[in-house]
Amino acid sequence: MAYNTLAGCNKVAGNLKRVIVLCSTRKFFLRHAKTGWHPGLSGARSTLFRNDHFPTVPLSKNAALTFAYQTTLNRKRISLQHRNFSASTQCLSLKRDSKNFVTKLAYKFDDWLASVSPAGKKYADMLTAGARVLWADLKIYFVVRNKLRMDPNAHTTYNEEMVVHSTNRDFIKMAPLLPILMMPFGFFLLILPVSLFPRYVLPLSFWTKSQRITFFQQIHQERALYYGIILNHMNYHKLNYPNPNTRYILDDICNTVTTGSIPTNFLLKSFKPLCKAMESPFNLDNTVDVLLSAFCRTVMVSPYQPSSWKCHRLRKNANLILSLDDKIRKENLLHKLSHGDIKIATLMRGLNSAALSYEANVYWLENWLKLSQNCDGGDVWFLLHAMVLLSTNYTELKYKRKVFG
Repeated sequence: MAYNTLAGCNKVAGNLKRVIVLCSTRKFFLRHAKTGWHPGLSGARSTLFRNDHFPTVPLSKNAALTFAYQTTLNRKRISLQHRNFSASTQCLSLKRDSKNFVTKLAYKFDDWLASVSPAGKKYADMLTAGARVLWADLKIYFVVRNKLRMDPNAHTTYNEEMVVHSTNRDFIKMAPLLPILMMPFGFFLLILPVSLFPRYVLPLSFWTKSQRITFFQQIHQERALYYGIILNHMNYHKLNYPNPNTRYILDDICNTVTTGSIPTNFLLKSFKPLCKAMESPFNLDNTVDVLLSAFCRTVMVSPYQPSSWKCHRLRKNANLILSLDDKIRKENLLHKLSHGDIKIATLMRGLNSAALSYEANVYWLENWLKLSQNCDGGDVWFLLHAMVLLSTNYTELKYKRKVFG
């Protein structure tokens, strides 16, 4: 009798304990039902629970305890997630406050500099605008380089290829410039060299519109002195080349340039085979170093390097121009490029673009695209000669007379 009474009490106590656990768990679920939270989903959002989602059949003691344990764990997870969210919010707030502080400090510095030195404010604005363009170009540069590293045959646009080319060209200028600009008040370290030697210190992206016109004209005037070496080389072989047919072609081209005219594309195409022949004096793989240096000046490549390096750089630049020409034709960009882009494009191809109007540059580039359309990687030496022959006598008056037909 006593044993049965003790067993009955234990059974009642066990059922009572299970009811208490289930009631506490049910209250927890009802409190969180509106948020759609479920302990089995590790704190994730789920379908809203209704009363019929809760078990109505009696649970065993172990199942109820396990259910309660999971509920406690998920409460801890919610608390941890809340703490992490609060910490991230504080970090974002601190970052935002720091950015606002730096912005206010920059505005105060600009106001102070404008009141103390208007000329210094002008240089500061120029450096700021140039740094923004340079940073945007660097981001494009790394994106394109990563894309080409993963797939060397990946497609790139005209603008992307121009950014890569300009970044590679101005790397020597950019390498010391970026760390100085990131230094606190590093602007003051650049005032003297920027004001005295802006063309040699600053990359192209930092040049103002007036500086580009001035510097482009200076660049062309310096390289135009070496155009005479290339033309004298052609005149010499016009008189001394053993093949009479070759002398006849050279005579037509040289006489046209000497009289102040511009050779037609048809006449230049007859000159193309002479630049491919292995023993030809117009194949730059076999020419003298003086002529290589003159062509390096034409495409704005440093002439102070060994002859083999010069040939490699000249070939690389000529292939780049062929690739850019092809992208202009495919993307139909001839009349869509900005004034600055057109001037840079024609300057790369040997023309004095800064001294010509936008329409004159577009007209010359259109004729150039027709000439290079039938050229490939084996015609790089022909393209280098054509740059000099087409740009030597081209002026605004030639454009008005529509010399290319």
